[in-house]
Amino acid sequence: MAVTFPAALAIAKSDAYLAAAMSGPLAGALLNANAIYRAHRPALVSFLPMMAPGHARDVSFTVGIVPSADGLRYRVIHVVLPAYNGNLTIGVESGLGDGPTVWTQIYGPAVEVVAAGTWLTLAHNVTIAAGEDRLRFSYLAPGGAFLVSHVLVYPDPDPALPPIVAPHAQQSSGFWPADDALLSAVANGPIHTEMLDRCWRNAIAVLRDRWQVVGSLVQDDGQYGGARHVAPFPTVGVGAWALVGKARALLPFQKGDPVAGVDYRPALRVCVLADVSAGATNARVRVVARGAGGKESEVQLGATGAMVVSSTLRAEVDGSADAGVDLEWYVRADVGQTVSLRSAVVLWRPGD
Repeated sequence: MAVTFPAALAIAKSDAYLAAAMSGPLAGALLNANAIYRAHRPALVSFLPMMAPGHARDVSFTVGIVPSADGLRYRVIHVVLPAYNGNLTIGVESGLGDGPTVWTQIYGPAVEVVAAGTWLTLAHNVTIAAGEDRLRFSYLAPGGAFLVSHVLVYPDPDPALPPIVAPHAQQSSGFWPADDALLSAVANGPIHTEMLDRCWRNAIAVLRDRWQVVGSLVQDDGQYGGARHVAPFPTVGVGAWALVGKARALLPFQKGDPVAGVDYRPALRVCVLADVSAGATNARVRVVARGAGGKESEVQLGATGAMVVSSTLRAEVDGSADAGVDLEWYVRADVGQTVSLRSAVVLWRPGD
């Protein structure tokens, strides 16, 4: 590095300059960046639980999450098929940490009137506090059997409602709503680097803040006979990995190779919740991502009961429009041990 003092001025030619920038186009770009805050709504939770029709009992499902740092409002949709006439009570809780006392009721419990053979689609809003690491969805059906077909959770921000309470308030995600006062105060208002930078900084802040689910395997929380697939399996030896689920995760146009010791492959966050009856808890659940050229990466996580454990695996993708990885979920148990996988979800965000 050196500091140089040229002997003469180098006059730049006029064609080296950009065309005159106007405040109008910049104001439009800033509004687009604001619009991204509302428009980018990837699913945080999306699962079809492993639940057979005909279960005439209460059920709950718990999944790991990485919610927005902004404490966003989310839209929740439950799709349920009852086999009886009567009431179905639905509730949603969020939690952090370990143990039964960490839950916060964020919806309900609300009673819905259902009819046998008629689909119930319930949509409502919840606010998920930043830092929470799980959601629990509960369904209480005293009247008979039912099937939870799908549960979906996605961001539903609205500038007219919290979390944006002031037009100039910077959010915890790094998003800073743009006000056009400086551009519209006078004709041909000033244009400066901060306002140009804010367009792309806001877009990146939103993309990086909102994790999206790309794969999930979810089973009933209850320890009922036949409620969940548990290890060991009769056809798999004790201590061996048993395959319990597969999925395909699409990561369009994503690509990354290790460069100068830095791994630029897309990173997937794996969140697992599993139980063991006794004995060792480490390396009870295994998640594999098989990508371009058959290359694999995997993580092995423990079964800790009420605590969600997480780790990161790297995706081998080729950058094409249909780039993606095949996901596989495995569990294993030692002699005299039962391992039950309650949920294993895989999350991703652009740039990882």
